[in-house]
Amino acid sequence: MGRGAASEWDVPAGLEDLLPRFLDEMMTDGLRLPLLAGDSGALAEQAHIMRGKCMMFGDTVTSALLRELETAAESGSPAARDRVIDRIVERVTGLGMSLRPRSGAAGSP
Repeated sequence: MGRGAASEWDVPAGLEDLLPRFLDEMMTDGLRLPLLAGDSGALAEQAHIMRGKCMMFGDTVTSALLRELETAAESGSPAARDRVIDRIVERVTGLGMSLRPRSGAAGSP
């Protein structure tokens, strides 16, 4: 991949074409996390689902953050939970920008 954050990933062969959909889903799912903060069970479940997607695409950094969120949601620490949510939202919104082809770049429409 070689662009920005993607260089820390290990996207399995054959999934490259699904990367834009993954990024869209991660951004949508990530923006839902703050809305789930009051329901620890739903928050842990959403983090687990997102972590599975990250693991499938080889995004170990976001996967680790989501595991932290699962733990924070289960421990009931609102401050820790909110800090991790903020880091995840920042990461997934940043990924959407850094991994998309730029207009006029080679290989982009």
